Amino acid sequence: MNETERKQPTMKISTRNAKPAFHLTPNPLSARDRRKSLWGGEGTSKRSETGVRFPGKSLARVVGSAALALSLLLLAAGQPVTAQDADAPDVSATGTVQALETTPLTFGARSLVSEVLVEEGQLVHKGDVLARLDVADLELAVRNAQNQLAVQQTRYDQLTGPARDVDIAAAEAAINAAQASANAAYAEQPSANDLEIARLQTEQAQNQLWQAQLQRDITLGVNPEFRNNANNSAAAQDVQINAGLAQAETGIGIAEQNYAGVADEGPDLTRLGQANASITQAQVQLDRLMDGPDATTQRMAEIALETSALAVEQMQLQLENAIIVAPFDGVVLTNNLVVGELPPQTQPAFVLADTSAYRLDLDIDETDVVYLGVGQAVDITLAALPGASFSGTITTIAVLPTVGEAVPTYEARVTFDPGAEPVRIGMSADATIAVRS
Repeated sequence: MNETERKQPTMKISTRNAKPAFHLTPNPLSARDRRKSLWGGEGTSKRSETGVRFPGKSLARVVGSAALALSLLLLAAGQPVTAQDADAPDVSATGTVQALETTPLTFGARSLVSEVLVEEGQLVHKGDVLARLDVADLELAVRNAQNQLAVQQTRYDQLTGPARDVDIAAAEAAINAAQASANAAYAEQPSANDLEIARLQTEQAQNQLWQAQLQRDITLGVNPEFRNNANNSAAAQDVQINAGLAQAETGIGIAEQNYAGVADEGPDLTRLGQANASITQAQVQLDRLMDGPDATTQRMAEIALETSALAVEQMQLQLENAIIVAPFDGVVLTNNLVVGELPPQTQPAFVLADTSAYRLDLDIDETDVVYLGVGQAVDITLAALPGASFSGTITTIAVLPTVGEAVPTYEARVTFDPGAEPVRIGMSADATIAVRS
């Protein structure tokens, strides 16, 4: 380079807030093809032979498009451009102020609303009760569950604790009573008196038969002509005599069967079986008192106790779920509750917003997002507060582009502290981000 060229003044071009004074004819090529044609590559940053650094994707940036085109024209005309002259402009974007966190709140139980303690727009603090349901039925259910738990606890303590003397005495008495019942059932056999009575009844029936036979012989020994009278003929007398004989013979048969039944009678087997079962049950109870429960019985008692405890916890949880408590400091955005009615099933009871800080969700063009990173500072101004400015920080940058956009854009989330300014959700915001060097 000669002396004349070395002394030639350098034109510095500022691209911030640049306003092009000429019109660029739209290029029919795609953004990717334009980058290839201009820089000889696809989206890469290159440095020219003169030492000028040209970001590969800055041509498509909205704010610096005209400035970069002017830089290219000057370069083609032989005017040197320094690296500072070609630095990309800051990225600008607009968005809407949103709460840092918005949480829907619902009841975990189902009942009529009894109290609504806040209104929309009201500031609440963490732990504040916002609304309550009618819990009369739930409180009754909790008490019933607690009573059942107490019963199961008492049974478990009696099962696993040492046996009391009164319990042992009762078990021994039950064994003795069952044994006595068994003895009584076994002892139910005919006595000597029962046998003698049955024998005498048989002899009595035999004597009645003999008397009937003797009466028959005496009556038939008389000539039938002399037995006829006005009240009873001889033929009628014969019928009566034969009927008496048949009845006497039947009486003998019944008496003999009764005697045989009494002589062969044994113990009452039904009563004896019941008595033996009572003995076994009473003995098992006594053994359990003396030796303690077996593993199976104890485990069943433990399960019953655990089930009752879980029932109490479940009822208490439902009682707690009948109250909505603020999970953080914030502002009530929405209230969908009406006292005396059931909470809506398709909407939350409240929507609570955390306004300790605010956020902006910015749509960044694909040609700009490559210059941004988490932690970068962001200058924010609000249309509603023209005299105020805020400092924000990029907290997240989406990995995937927004679906449905013609030109891919990526969402960058910016958070900022409102300080003492009266910032409200929904205000329009302008954000300026200094690109990474």
